[in-house]
Amino acid sequence: MTEGTAARHDHAPSTRGARRVVDIHAHWYPADWLKLFERDGPAEGAKLEHKASGYSIRTERIVNAFDEQFVDLGLRLDGMDRQRVDVQALSLTAPMVYWASPGFGLALAQAYNDAAAAAHASHPDRLVGLAMLPMQAPELALKELERAAKLPGMRGMYLATHVNNIDLDDRRPRADNALLPQEPARQSLRYRCRGGVAHLRRSAGRISEAGDQPASCGWDISVAHRSP
Repeated sequence: MTEGTAARHDHAPSTRGARRVVDIHAHWYPADWLKLFERDGPAEGAKLEHKASGYSIRTERIVNAFDEQFVDLGLRLDGMDRQRVDVQALSLTAPMVYWASPGFGLALAQAYNDAAAAAHASHPDRLVGLAMLPMQAPELALKELERAAKLPGMRGMYLATHVNNIDLDDRRPRADNALLPQEPARQSLRYRCRGGVAHLRRSAGRISEAGDQPASCGWDISVAHRSP
């Protein structure tokens, strides 16, 4: 469960021309995030198992399985080279953090975001991050958004289109405005939905999303709030 193998490789971006290949759907479980999940998750009904064949991660409602390629950065970079991918935008996947209590959800989100920033620092030309937020606790999510926006290499936010069975396009009255980022985060991040998953990304950085087809979402965040 170590990411140290990445240091044994010299992974430089390709020089195939001016256009770079960017993978914006690149799930990653940092080793430190998994350690935190394994240590404190059982108190909230979660469990992580690691066998020779890979990992099994579960909460009360969500189960997922993955292998070392989703953990070890060296293996990831090798795979990127094989697939001729120049840059990956790293994101956490199921079970994410919404299932946890607000405090533990925040701790998990911070652990992921810090790990993504560290991965970028180690491989600035190959890896950038999409932040995870504890959306089950809007005030904590906003604070972590503002913190994560300042981390090196953070290009946006990765967000499921529903949080604990509440869809983002749910029009029932609730405090959605609590999720609107304040300055300076609002200047650097843009939110929109894509294929069942929402990405909040920085306008700088030239990450291409050709063929992006927005899903139906009830609200949008950019430099200014836009009505649906």
